[in-house]
Amino acid sequence: DQFARVLRETDLLPEGGEPRATHAFFDAVDANGQPMVQQTMLDTHVDFHFNLGGIPLIGPGAKVGVVFGAGGEPTALQYALRKLKPAQDVPVIPLEEAARRCARLYPNLQPSGNPRLVYFAPSLLLPAVQKVIPCYECGGEALVDGKQVSLLRTLIPATDDPALAPQVKLDAAAQGALVAARAVVDGGAPPYTYQWLSSSVDLSSFPANAPSIEYEVQPRAGAATETVRVVVTDANGVQVQAAQTLAITGGTPALVFLPAVGGVSDYGCERAVSNMGAGQQSGFNSRFDSEGVTRRFNWTGLNAWERDFKEGATGLDSLYADNADIVFYIGHGYGGGFTFESSQDDGTLYYTDAAGAWGDRDLEWLALLSCQVLQDDYAGQKWYQRWGPSFDGLHLLLGFETNAHDWPAFGGTFADWVLGRFGFLPAMPVRTSWFLAKWQQQPAADIAVVIGVLGPAGCSNYGDYFWGKGPVGPDLRGGDIHGYWRVTYQ
Repeated sequence: DQFARVLRETDLLPEGGEPRATHAFFDAVDANGQPMVQQTMLDTHVDFHFNLGGIPLIGPGAKVGVVFGAGGEPTALQYALRKLKPAQDVPVIPLEEAARRCARLYPNLQPSGNPRLVYFAPSLLLPAVQKVIPCYECGGEALVDGKQVSLLRTLIPATDDPALAPQVKLDAAAQGALVAARAVVDGGAPPYTYQWLSSSVDLSSFPANAPSIEYEVQPRAGAATETVRVVVTDANGVQVQAAQTLAITGGTPALVFLPAVGGVSDYGCERAVSNMGAGQQSGFNSRFDSEGVTRRFNWTGLNAWERDFKEGATGLDSLYADNADIVFYIGHGYGGGFTFESSQDDGTLYYTDAAGAWGDRDLEWLALLSCQVLQDDYAGQKWYQRWGPSFDGLHLLLGFETNAHDWPAFGGTFADWVLGRFGFLPAMPVRTSWFLAKWQQQPAADIAVVIGVLGPAGCSNYGDYFWGKGPVGPDLRGGDIHGYWRVTYQ
């Protein structure tokens, strides 16, 4: 009420907005799973949920909220909202056709569930936006390795009206391992930006104004086909995409790994979905690159392997996931693990695969943009029973209790808070950075989670910063792990 009154008095109270209060909670258990503290409320968030004519309005450009500390004092404010008014009626594609188009974004899967009609408000950092159009939110569930997995949520335009949604045609060809691709775009609101995706190699180095590219395929394990995809964004923030699969021969094998070097800050990224998440990958990578942080690995699509995250006879964790200080994963998930398009060794990293695997070499912080991996309970196993055994020096495990969304700027926003936002705001602790990115770049209903361990005399990595940005706690493993803590943030 206090927040709404202030907005009303300043003529900032949004129309069609419903304020809802949620909380961030802290809880902790000992090594035997017994509560060490009762669940404690850390703060209260009041966020507005919007609709236009009964259709939800979502996106980073529809964010109004305030955070109150435990004592009731305001500690943070977010106001990102355009003044909107009705324009014209537009034809909306039928739900059945929307479901078919959504299914194309999840290759080799059979998504269940219907798309949801929404309006998507792009970030206010896109000042040229003049119209907000209806979209379908894709997602649902699918079977992977016999398990029901929640699919990373993403968006497609809900109209084919060429005045509102650009149309893209992709022409691509391969000569041996050399791929040439060109996008031809019509309609929508120019100018356009282009984001190129490959099933084998990161293409984020191509400039955003490049309608055509040429690159050499870098298959990690003898692939005979290559899929190239382009995502086109117009001036209104409307995104459309097209893809083509090509037969290839040869190709330069992808770089295997960079050996660890003591005293060097480094990062890695695995985008385990070849058809989405490119904005997450490029935003995260480019921010760490700009800070001079060494890139250890950067796998995409079929080149992202489950083996990279586990130990054992076939595991490669010591070369990849545990060979960098911070690692960012993008893909699908569920309470038992997270998935891969490849089968190296298989398509899912189960929580049992990670037992004793993370942190014994280098890994401090593992961030998972994936649905429901850190949910409270899965198959009768609590969060600390499933993921606690994976801590062997790992400082923090970051993820989501609920579904997660592929809003393009989430990865870059997370990295920006970790390293210092906009070049003038100070770096934040890794935990805080994850929650700030969620607040700004995920729907209000999503719940982000950070998990850590408790050591002797209550020491922990709760307040960890990235190296060189602030204090970092000790590696805790074995008998020094006395318990586990968790913060849930909605």
